[in-house]
Amino acid sequence: MIGVIASPGHYELVREFFEFFKTPWEFYRFEGQYDVVLSAQEDASAYGVTAKLVVLYATSKTSF
Repeated sequence: MIGVIASPGHYELVREFFEFFKTPWEFYRFEGQYDVVLSAQEDASAYGVTAKLVVLYATSKTSF
Protein backbone atom coordinates (compact mmCIF):
# COMPACT_ATOMS: atom_id res chain seq x y z
CA MET A 1 0.00 0.00 0.00
CA ILE A 2 1.19 3.51 -0.84
CA GLY A 3 0.49 6.40 1.50
CA VAL A 4 0.42 9.88 0.00
CA ILE A 5 1.07 13.12 1.90
CA ALA A 6 -0.09 16.02 -0.25
CA SER A 7 -1.59 19.44 0.20
CA PRO A 8 -5.38 19.60 -0.16
CA GLY A 9 -4.98 21.61 -3.36
CA HIS A 10 -3.36 18.57 -5.01
CA TYR A 11 -5.83 15.91 -3.83
CA GLU A 12 -7.72 15.71 -7.13
CA LEU A 13 -4.49 15.38 -9.12
CA VAL A 14 -3.28 12.61 -6.80
CA ARG A 15 -6.59 10.73 -7.16
CA GLU A 16 -6.44 10.97 -10.97
CA PHE A 17 -2.81 9.83 -11.07
CA PHE A 18 -3.37 6.66 -9.05
CA GLU A 19 -6.68 5.88 -10.75
CA PHE A 20 -4.87 5.99 -14.09
CA PHE A 21 -2.26 3.45 -12.95
CA LYS A 22 -4.73 1.29 -10.94
CA THR A 23 -2.34 1.31 -7.97
CA PRO A 24 -3.51 0.66 -4.38
CA TRP A 25 -3.01 3.84 -2.35
CA GLU A 26 -4.62 6.15 0.17
CA PHE A 27 -3.95 9.54 1.69
CA TYR A 28 -1.53 9.08 4.56
CA ARG A 29 -3.07 8.22 7.93
CA PHE A 30 -0.99 8.26 11.14
CA GLU A 31 -2.34 4.81 12.05
CA GLY A 32 -1.77 3.38 8.55
CA GLN A 33 1.01 0.98 7.60
CA TYR A 34 2.70 1.58 4.27
CA ASP A 35 5.45 0.03 2.21
CA VAL A 36 5.94 3.34 0.41
CA VAL A 37 5.08 6.92 1.31
CA LEU A 38 5.07 9.71 -1.29
CA SER A 39 5.31 13.11 0.33
CA ALA A 40 5.09 16.65 -0.94
CA GLN A 41 6.09 17.78 2.55
CA GLU A 42 9.80 18.34 2.99
CA ASP A 43 9.74 17.08 6.59
CA ALA A 44 7.91 13.75 6.30
CA SER A 45 9.32 12.74 9.69
CA ALA A 46 6.87 15.20 11.28
CA TYR A 47 4.16 12.76 10.21
CA GLY A 48 5.77 9.81 11.98
CA VAL A 49 6.50 8.02 8.71
CA THR A 50 7.95 4.54 9.17
CA ALA A 51 7.67 3.19 5.62
CA LYS A 52 10.33 1.05 3.92
CA LEU A 53 10.68 3.74 1.24
CA VAL A 54 9.90 7.46 1.49
CA VAL A 55 9.89 9.51 -1.71
CA LEU A 56 9.88 13.29 -1.39
CA TYR A 57 8.69 15.34 -4.34
CA ALA A 58 8.32 19.04 -4.98
CA THR A 59 7.48 21.45 -7.75
CA SER A 60 10.19 23.86 -6.70
CA LYS A 61 13.62 23.84 -5.11
CA THR A 62 13.75 22.68 -1.48
CA SER A 63 16.43 22.79 1.20
CA PHE A 64 16.61 18.99 1.05
